Amino acid sequence: MIVTRTGDTVGLDSAATRRAVRAERASVTRWRRLLRARLDLLVATYAPPERLGEMGWDVLPQAQLAAPDTDELRAAIDNSPAEADRVGAMRRLRDLDRRLAGYATELDAALDATTEALVMRLVADELDAPMNGS
Repeated sequence: MIVTRTGDTVGLDSAATRRAVRAERASVTRWRRLLRARLDLLVATYAPPERLGEMGWDVLPQAQLAAPDTDELRAAIDNSPAEADRVGAMRRLRDLDRRLAGYATELDAALDATTEALVMRLVADELDAPMNGS
């Protein structure tokens, strides 16, 4: 970091200052994300998320294959003592995250498709409706 003296105050080179502030901001962001994650885990012990796959699979038959088992997810966020194999635990968590992301992608696509179908039906109904005042 480059320090310059201006008058009675000590100033930092503006590029170095910016880098330092950005690095500190990134650290704050990471700590906040970790704290929120920890809070979410504590809340989940009292109010666990709903089970996945409770909807009718006729809408998304292929997505059912992508959805991780809810019991597997609950075991992954269990707040029990630390696992001896932390690398293995990180791999399992990353795998679950990838599977959840795939499932979320399927859900997003289905939501987009059903929204488009709903809008098209509303437009068609509006076009077929008699004009008021004619």
